[in-house]
Amino acid sequence: MLQNQGPDGSILYPDLIHQDTTTGLVVPNSESRMLLCGGEVVDIPPDHFIHPGTGHVLPIQGNVAYDPTTSRLIVTVDSTGESLRTDERLLPFIPFPTNPESGLPVESPVTQTEHSGDIKLHAPIQDPQTGLQCPILAITIHPQSGVAYPVAGTQTDPVTGLPVPIEVGSVMIDPDSEQPVVIVDLTIDPDSGEVLPLGGMVQPTSQDNTAFFPMVPGEKFTEPMSGKKAPIRGAMLVNNDVLPCSGGEQAVLDAVEIALEQKVRESLRLYLETVTGESIAE
Repeated sequence: MLQNQGPDGSILYPDLIHQDTTTGLVVPNSESRMLLCGGEVVDIPPDHFIHPGTGHVLPIQGNVAYDPTTSRLIVTVDSTGESLRTDERLLPFIPFPTNPESGLPVESPVTQTEHSGDIKLHAPIQDPQTGLQCPILAITIHPQSGVAYPVAGTQTDPVTGLPVPIEVGSVMIDPDSEQPVVIVDLTIDPDSGEVLPLGGMVQPTSQDNTAFFPMVPGEKFTEPMSGKKAPIRGAMLVNNDVLPCSGGEQAVLDAVEIALEQKVRESLRLYLETVTGESIAE
């Protein structure tokens, strides 16, 4: 495990990693490489970060969320349950796409809200292209201005052919298989800047099963970087391929529940030891 920062918050390995000034995340330098679970050493793709607790290299989308109460980003995967200090719903964070050739942010129709407090999960916002009211499903931060933009949009309804708001749980047509699938997430197209729904087919988790199945939240998939099975809690777009991910708000809530259960058990243990005068093993 790579310890990212010293006690004073300084980066310990500036030749390998640095802190992004816009998001506050610790990210790998462009020349850094990573070791996969299979032993292969590869270049680190863009939009990855270093987990502050485990030191693992992970994709930002699907593993980082925005806390509207504190206006900061928190890591949702491998959480200890101690980082959640809000009554508001967390918003999935989407990195603002940049042109790989110019390094400049792409033009996108996402619009800024009048008040930052209006950015809340499922709050309505007008789609600038269709005028429809759409639910906010994520947030992004412009890498140059640092302005936070809510992410919402529309898609073409597979039944009526009319534009409808993108909503998690609705149906879309998978462009690869041309089959109806459930929308599990959304993203900003790295080429056009358009807001796109995400859904698709998942590769089998075992070699004995060759049939692909639609992504459904809660179903298990094999996480490609760790090789471990994990529940689907979202999706991300990687080189035009839609891949499932296991981070998100539910992962933090599960960690919070486990942390609270541990505190209750410890309190009960101390109470019983006080009453009985005997030491009770955990």
